Amino acid sequence: VMEAIRGSFCIGGRGFSTPMVDQMPNNGRITVWVLVGIPGTGKTTIAQQMINAYPPYHCRAVSRDESRTDLLIEFESISEPERLQHIKSLDTLVTRRVNERVRALLDNPGLLCALIIDGCHTNYNVLSQVLNCLEAYGSKVLIHLLVLGDPDSVCCHAVSPKEEGDYSDYGPHGTHQNVPLAVLERKRKEMVDLLENHMKEI
Repeated sequence: VMEAIRGSFCIGGRGFSTPMVDQMPNNGRITVWVLVGIPGTGKTTIAQQMINAYPPYHCRAVSRDESRTDLLIEFESISEPERLQHIKSLDTLVTRRVNERVRALLDNPGLLCALIIDGCHTNYNVLSQVLNCLEAYGSKVLIHLLVLGDPDSVCCHAVSPKEEGDYSDYGPHGTHQNVPLAVLERKRKEMVDLLENHMKEI
């Protein structure tokens, strides 16, 4: 069990890693941290703390929230019917964009020795697509699945009555302080399913 404390903010989590084939640190592989948890459990806070613990440019993060914001900005230049259609499949498009960014970093790592994939990843299909992307790199990566909290964890974002699909409070680089209640409830149910039915397979 990992516990990170920042002031009075406590984050509980569990880590699951791919097996090490010997005792050499990382075996020269890039360490990849895939964060899992409901909204508002401190995933982005942990990601930033991890980045700060590495020398400059040695650790990078790929954020689902940031990828979502980038796509929403791109949608502004298309017609309203097209935009609404894209928003309906936004999660799929975000996963595709995240995987593109992950591949770009792993294909040209430079100084990179650690990569954080920051997102809820409570949906089994979404998490599977991310892990399948990483699996293609075989022994080049050491994958850690870091589960923060559980389905009943407190969400530190404000919970709003907005409908799912309302991204009006999103700011630059994926920043947001609110989460619709419908989204939070769905994420809780997804995480129950993930932990109870899929963790052994993952």
